[in-house]
Amino acid sequence: MSRHDRRRFRHQVSGAGLLTYLVSPTDPRLGDVPLLGRAARWWTYCLPNALPPRSCMLCKRSLRCEQDVGLVLLSMPAAPTTCVAYVGLCLDCYRDADWVRIEAACIAALQEVLPAGKFS
Repeated sequence: MSRHDRRRFRHQVSGAGLLTYLVSPTDPRLGDVPLLGRAARWWTYCLPNALPPRSCMLCKRSLRCEQDVGLVLLSMPAAPTTCVAYVGLCLDCYRDADWVRIEAACIAALQEVLPAGKFS
């Protein structure tokens, strides 16, 4: 996410709040919110060529293809928008890490985008 994209995202969230989803990138429920479904598909499609390479939000292992991804954290302003922030959790962390560590990693990822945000 570029500096301009982060600034626009923060501005949109500041007045409306933030909606977050921790889901499988292939979860059929993403079809209920087309913007999220497109964002998840685009993010996983771009993994092989992403520069800089994407990494797991918990263990920092490289995510090179869709098979490496266990879950994606998708965030968007509650107001109508075209902005979606996303980060991945590798399959090993999804399968083996305890949920307290996963939740802490999600909060840390969200605080990178919204440093003054309060997440629980």
